[in-house]
Amino acid sequence: MTQGTDTEAGLPTCETEPIALLNRAGLVITASRLAVLQVLRQAPPDGYMTLNDIHAGLHACNARLSLIGVYQTLHRLAQAGVLERQAYGPVKQGARAKHAFRLRLP
Repeated sequence: MTQGTDTEAGLPTCETEPIALLNRAGLVITASRLAVLQVLRQAPPDGYMTLNDIHAGLHACNARLSLIGVYQTLHRLAQAGVLERQAYGPVKQGARAKHAFRLRLP
């Protein structure tokens, strides 16, 4: 594959192909991981998307994945180093921080 540019996201296509990202991370290729990565490739210019943004993007593409399924997929992809996770917003005492995600580029 030759290196080109994804004009929508401005990212090198050879670095952001979902299958290549999963292979490089040593993860099994699943439909949910591919769908989540495809949505993240269409992220806004700042690159970060929230759990709800990603879930809505999946439903807009007719990918049926529950909110918890999206959460679990994002968590695993972040653990494997495929995604960057950033906390945002105020955190109430005893509550977990909210996170936004983006593709981690090499």
